[in-house]
Amino acid sequence: MKRILTCAALLLGAAAAAENPKVTITGLRSARGLVLWTLQGADNTHRQGMEQPAAGQAVIEPGPIRADSAMLYVLHDENGNYRLDCRDDGTPDEGVGSFVIRRDDPAEEMSVELRYDFGPKAADGTPQQASAPQPGNGK
Repeated sequence: MKRILTCAALLLGAAAAAENPKVTITGLRSARGLVLWTLQGADNTHRQGMEQPAAGQAVIEPGPIRADSAMLYVLHDENGNYRLDCRDDGTPDEGVGSFVIRRDDPAEEMSVELRYDFGPKAADGTPQQASAPQPGNGK
């Protein structure tokens, strides 16, 4: 009986840990600014916060996931103006990402990399700037 109670306590502890994830955001191109995040639960709960990046990463602990899943939106606000800056073609100029967190995921720690480059890439893998439509050419 004692063995069954011990196993049940371990399983409950593992489930509680999975409901309270730690997310490491990696691939930050600098330690400037802030990493802003918001978590939107499937049950319409909403949390947000900010973390100071260090050594190319930031750790987010959004708290317990009570719904079956939640969407985590992340922005590396490098210049600290609390908004997403965009290039002339409308693509983000700062790192962004969105990730689904499921309450029943076995991992209590996750690692996610932000994107900084959007659109077409050249043969060497570098991003190409999309050309803006020119007036008078019907585009």
